[in-house]
Amino acid sequence: MNDAKSQIRRLTRWNRFWLVLVALYTLIAGYNYLERRIISNATRLQVRWEDNVNAKGDGALIVSSSGGPFIVTHLAVGSRDIDTALAAIAQLPRPLLIRPKSYKIISLSGLVWIDSEGKRTTAPKPNAPVQALYCRVQTVTIAE
Repeated sequence: MNDAKSQIRRLTRWNRFWLVLVALYTLIAGYNYLERRIISNATRLQVRWEDNVNAKGDGALIVSSSGGPFIVTHLAVGSRDIDTALAAIAQLPRPLLIRPKSYKIISLSGLVWIDSEGKRTTAPKPNAPVQALYCRVQTVTIAE
């Protein structure tokens, strides 16, 4: 009788141990998923259309809600997924520094747009999915 009770207690402890391990793994995996999907979107650079930027027409509003600073070098138009084929790309005349919680407005009509074959093309139409190609500035300290 004592053997059966001690064996049940031992099995109960192992079951609790594995249950805690599974719960911890689920919490960590859930946090990583949320961090990758939600938090990273809040800290990245976002591009939106802005109407009537100047007399020439529409432009792009580049916003940094948090994170950064960012250096923007090019604008691209195409599908929303940067990995797929881009319809056109334009190099900015000068790289832009976007500080955290700030924005810049760029006129799209003044840029030279190049298509995927290397030929000049027209500026994107309003509300086309425009993306900024950028890098995030990070400080690195080198120890001596």
